Amino acid sequence: EIADLDADTEQYTDNTIVEYGVYTYRLKAYNSEMETCFTEGLEVEVADPDPPRYQVTVELEGSGRVVMNPDQEDYMTGTEVVLLAVADEGWEFGGWSGDATGTDNPLTLQVDADKVITATFQKISGIYDEQGKNFNVELSPVPFTRELILTSNLEEATEMGVTLYDLNGKKIKELLNEDMPAGKMQISINGADLGKGAYILQIQTTGRIQNRLIMKQ
Repeated sequence: EIADLDADTEQYTDNTIVEYGVYTYRLKAYNSEMETCFTEGLEVEVADPDPPRYQVTVELEGSGRVVMNPDQEDYMTGTEVVLLAVADEGWEFGGWSGDATGTDNPLTLQVDADKVITATFQKISGIYDEQGKNFNVELSPVPFTRELILTSNLEEATEMGVTLYDLNGKKIKELLNEDMPAGKMQISINGADLGKGAYILQIQTTGRIQNRLIMKQ
């Protein structure tokens, strides 16, 4: 119990709060027979008027880039930031290190302190999955106007997903998600509804993720 209030009290200021958070208040009232009753709990959130802000620094090893969404100088605590690693031609994304680890791509990061994250890209002569099977995807035409063709020769059957992102790492749409048989593969993607500009095409198979930069004219 924190205060006794008169019946005509219209406003009360609680000066006992020392930490920000969510508090529940219950009012105890007396009727003319001096019987007590309680109101339902009223939740009140006391927020910091000037919350701390933190920076996310991305360092690169190898040849590639990282798209951040949202891309800001600093972030309020609790903000979710999506990092999307895009390797340059002849390179592949190897993983994250520092204040985030693993190979998730895109990576969703919750900001609760200053973060320093390294994206590592590895130079390759060919593209292979975890089992060493050849997985070299050719895109044509580059740039494209209406239709983009993906061609590959799969040495074994695999589950394949193809997803389109904008340059801020925001998912636009899923283009393909199905099991592909071994052998020559050719997929036609209709891009007639896309505006002109650059996009990121993510190609995912069992044990492998590629992010390719494409251009629509």
